[in-house]
Amino acid sequence: MSMKRKFPGLENFPPQVASRVSREIISLVNQPPDGIRYLQTDDGIMSEIHAHIAGPEGTPYERGEFHVRLILGSDYPQSPPLGFFSTKIYHPNVSLKGEICVNTLKRDWNADVSLSHVLQIIRCLLIVPFPESSLNDEAGKFFMEDYASYAQRAALWTRIHAPAPPPPSEDSCKASRGSSCESPTGAAAERGCVSPGGGVKGGADRPTKVLTPTGKTSPSKSSKVEKARDKHKQAKTKGLKRL
Repeated sequence: MSMKRKFPGLENFPPQVASRVSREIISLVNQPPDGIRYLQTDDGIMSEIHAHIAGPEGTPYERGEFHVRLILGSDYPQSPPLGFFSTKIYHPNVSLKGEICVNTLKRDWNADVSLSHVLQIIRCLLIVPFPESSLNDEAGKFFMEDYASYAQRAALWTRIHAPAPPPPSEDSCKASRGSSCESPTGAAAERGCVSPGGGVKGGADRPTKVLTPTGKTSPSKSSKVEKARDKHKQAKTKGLKRL
């Protein structure tokens, strides 16, 4: 069976692109990134990638689960996919319509960037927002000037619009799989990202790094949110370019 028949919605792509997308979808299913779960839709259209992103611990979005869509245009991967939050979220870089603003999907796009990496960057954006390129100006202003109000409102929206389902009990896991549940904490839960309250979980014996929304890693020494907020306040007087 051809890839285009196996994955409907890829008919508008050249064979090599359809093959690449199908491989990446299979990889998302079999080896999902931490905090990200691929969603198979009823229509099965593979030119739209659907996923659930778990709110990172130590952020206003923790205990939340957010539905994200990546829409692949006919010129993908030469042009980046369009990213949207289908779940309502209060975030500087997400418009009220769900549009996502991040460099990786704009001027920093590279045709070699995988769908998995794009989803990881979006999740890391929940840890380190970039309000100087905000699509939600109110959220960006609160983040810069009154972080407590920003965090309170973001957490409220998360509880209302993105409540995560309760984890399965130990007994239900044993009954269904004959083994205990794996804990979502530790290095496997936050690989590559740093929560605002500390370093990489489960990585006390290794350098602490953060995967930023530009796709690069950088050291972390203290609260990323506090440092990010201070940086953004200083940057206002320096006229940082928008993403």
